[in-house]
Amino acid sequence: MEKRYTKLYFRSLIPCGGRKLNLFLPLLILLFWCQDAFSQIVVKPFEPRYKTEQPGGIVYVSNNILSCATCNPNSSTAQNDNNKSKYIDILADGTETFSSSSADLNLPDCSTITFAGLYWGGAATSDNPNFANKNKVKLKLPGGSLTDLEADVDFGVFDSQHYQYFKDVTSLLNAGAGTNGTYVVGNVVADEDVYRAQAGWTLVIAYRQELEPVRNLTVFDGFV
Repeated sequence: MEKRYTKLYFRSLIPCGGRKLNLFLPLLILLFWCQDAFSQIVVKPFEPRYKTEQPGGIVYVSNNILSCATCNPNSSTAQNDNNKSKYIDILADGTETFSSSSADLNLPDCSTITFAGLYWGGAATSDNPNFANKNKVKLKLPGGSLTDLEADVDFGVFDSQHYQYFKDVTSLLNAGAGTNGTYVVGNVVADEDVYRAQAGWTLVIAYRQELEPVRNLTVFDGFV
């Protein structure tokens, strides 16, 4: 059985004793799923999304958008323990979101955000009532309200259902009241009541902090 997943790579060149150390940090931005037959499809090759040399680093916050309605982690050895998935909706206001989850960001003091990219994806079939809007999500900044976002980049679709999108939110975060705190992403689309469900989001942030070492920071993204 194959484990199929989407990766985002951070490349960081860190000075170390006069040498530069190449670090590749893989970030799984979608839950993996299994296929019965082995194959590997490159939907979109990995390419640099952002690159800079500065004191600071790259961090990310992310979360799932699905859970199981009645979980039994020891029920079986089948996929997702043979549990059907349901949306997480922490806002649950019944009007603006049908799915939502949160994660906390804690950058070092005196940091400045130089890049912020929001990635989201999942699996949704054409009979999903929100299928046509899977390129749109809502983002709530710390201390703010929900903002409607539409993707800048469509990475394509695999197997007629697995999708991924990207939105540059650098200016949005820098215009906010503060960068540290709780971020909420809502309305990531996925199929519910199925065994092979997956969906989630990741906010990738490159920051500048003058007291940290100078690094070559590169964000690669793609869909495999």
